[in-house]
Amino acid sequence: MYHNIDFIIVGGGLAGCVLALELLNRDTNLLLVDRPLAGAASPIAAGIANPISGKRLVLEPDFDDKQAALNKFALVLEQLTGYKILVELPQTRFLNTLQSQALPKLRTIPGLQRFASENSLPDTNRENSLIISNTFRLDIQTTCRLIHNILDSTNSRITTQLDYDELVIGCENIRWRDFQSKKVIFCEGWRGILNPWFNALPFNLSKGQLLKLHQPYTQPSLSNWGQWEMQTGTERWLGATTERNYQHLNPDIEGRDLLLESLTLARKRHVTNLPSIQKAQIIKQYAGIRPATVDRKPFIGIHPSYPQVGIFNGFGGKGSLHIPRAAITFADQLLFARNNHDQARLEQLLSN
Repeated sequence: MYHNIDFIIVGGGLAGCVLALELLNRDTNLLLVDRPLAGAASPIAAGIANPISGKRLVLEPDFDDKQAALNKFALVLEQLTGYKILVELPQTRFLNTLQSQALPKLRTIPGLQRFASENSLPDTNRENSLIISNTFRLDIQTTCRLIHNILDSTNSRITTQLDYDELVIGCENIRWRDFQSKKVIFCEGWRGILNPWFNALPFNLSKGQLLKLHQPYTQPSLSNWGQWEMQTGTERWLGATTERNYQHLNPDIEGRDLLLESLTLARKRHVTNLPSIQKAQIIKQYAGIRPATVDRKPFIGIHPSYPQVGIFNGFGGKGSLHIPRAAITFADQLLFARNNHDQARLEQLLSN
């Protein structure tokens, strides 16, 4: 006898957790299959939600809608648990030479005018920097833990490895062990490259390393010069590397040295009150693999040949901002068969 449910969600990182909570709040029955994954991004991700990003200082498309969905998600989880998981993170963006030269032109862009203002902070390079408003930090680790607890309270989470060979696809359902589900949704992070239904998708994984530094209590802030120093109020972080041709999943001395060298250059050029290498006491070094894609757009939708199999993955380093709105749209598709551009894109990619 099988336990009949609506969805099996594979992966207990941010993508799987947010989608699970969205579907749970819509009165569906689901099971989250969760096992800690070596090199997973969510356990170490900074959680920065930034309106302007990249070397070209590009305004995030549909930022208002994405931020509204993030705020709503954080409020819902706070009401359920009593924990505040989203805080504003005042950001100072320091510009390189090319960005500084292009600044007069950049200031004419409406989006940049809206979110960027002159820097008046002491101990900083004011001429070659901007204050970026509407920057927030989602505490991803606490978010996942809280949602895991919610799912555990209804026996809706299991901690085990799901082997693809155990899945039995029927005409209208899919079976796994003692469960019979309408669909299985893969939210596996970097492990998506091994998924037999979706391994043909153009993933572009990158390894990121961070350093947790010793610091006394300070107000939350973000100093961003390409790499960044983030102070959460209780912790201090230095990040992050972007390594496409990595050889292993572990932190290494090359990543540590790159971050410390970046800190030295930033202190010299931009922020005099950043800690020196000598005073930047490292508590711990971390590494994770971002599930990025070639065109920097996530993979969301149902497999065109296997309607019981779906994917919700590929958010790269912008999961905090992208995932809450994407979960709403995908839940609409799953429950009401509302196809969208994400589904059309997925079908096109899988047909190539």
